[in-house]
Amino acid sequence: MHASPQPTRDSAVRQAEETLSLVLRQAPDEGVSIADLIHATGMRRSWVYQRLQQAGRGGWQALPEVHDP
Repeated sequence: MHASPQPTRDSAVRQAEETLSLVLRQAPDEGVSIADLIHATGMRRSWVYQRLQQAGRGGWQALPEVHDP
């Protein structure tokens, strides 16, 4: 019986989501290209577009994080 690859895949997806968020937060005013996001996350174009759509972003740059004290 083999262990499921699911935890590894879930970990890779979480890491890619964190990387996407970081790259978007650090994006310059002109934004970041899809090619750069694909390269940074190691994910497919469709995955990047899906995450951007889910996040409700209208462009390639994320809004700065707000920290409530």
